[in-house]
Amino acid sequence: MVKNTSGYIPRIFLIEARFFNRRVLGLDGLDRFLSLKSIGEDVVEEYRSIFRGIIVQDPGAGSLDIIVAGDHIKLLSPTNEYCHWHNGYLDKRDNPLERIYCLKKPLSSLGYCREHNDSLRAIYTRCFSGGGIYSLGACKRLDDVFGKTIMYSLYLLDYGLGVKVGTTRSWRIYDRIAEQPHVVAARLMESSSAYTIREYEMRIGELHGLSEKPHRRSLRDVLSYPPRYSLKRLLSVIEKIGKILNIPLPDQRTVFRILPSIDIAYYNKAKNVEIKDVEGIKLEVMEYWAGYLLVSKCNGNEYYLIKSKNLLHRNCLGVIR
Repeated sequence: MVKNTSGYIPRIFLIEARFFNRRVLGLDGLDRFLSLKSIGEDVVEEYRSIFRGIIVQDPGAGSLDIIVAGDHIKLLSPTNEYCHWHNGYLDKRDNPLERIYCLKKPLSSLGYCREHNDSLRAIYTRCFSGGGIYSLGACKRLDDVFGKTIMYSLYLLDYGLGVKVGTTRSWRIYDRIAEQPHVVAARLMESSSAYTIREYEMRIGELHGLSEKPHRRSLRDVLSYPPRYSLKRLLSVIEKIGKILNIPLPDQRTVFRILPSIDIAYYNKAKNVEIKDVEGIKLEVMEYWAGYLLVSKCNGNEYYLIKSKNLLHRNCLGVIR
């Protein structure tokens, strides 16, 4: 790919979460001194998030290409945002390079143009991103279309400063958690009804101390927070939810976390920046994890983190090789 003064559009960050190992979380010095508990009970499953690349679109030709780790890019201040719609499957994995990405401007706050504001993709987004009766009505429409062919998972994740509740399609739960800053996470329940799972999600989100949309959640907090304390809090919250809402929780719950595939030290070194802070600088793509694109300055020892939501569906990539 060559220089494009109007800017290419990042459409999706491709990742694949793979099981890595089971880890016993160690006790800190105070816990060891007091001999509070055997560490054998504090086990989490660890996955690695494998970065496959960024699918980008030429706003002129509409053609798609992929940027992978090691490629060089330059960022531009975006001038346009484009419709989030595409024609990928909802009930199974597909090939994102075979999707059709709309080049019209979005009409709604959810990011869809007038033509696709009532597409199945938009209905899905409305179901799990909206609120109240409006959201549940969209979920009911999903159930009418798909019946019981899609399994949905309700999950909790601890992000250091609190606990978030969320829902996704079961087949992509590990990829979904990998897209979010978290210390540990757990699948709470499954259902073949979007309406049922969303209703539970909304009820849990109303409990004190829980949230569907955290007001503050930073990668720095996640990187610095002790996993063992997040694990204890998460298990305590799950127990509380089961008692208050009488939710049929499974007897066995596996706590897990998704880590980057490269040394996490790079994320600790990296500086959080906006596009304008690094505009026009030649950057090397390193990885995508927890909702951030990690890049490095070419011919230098500087690392930057850019939020994916500031990049996606905007014409912000100028030079790509």
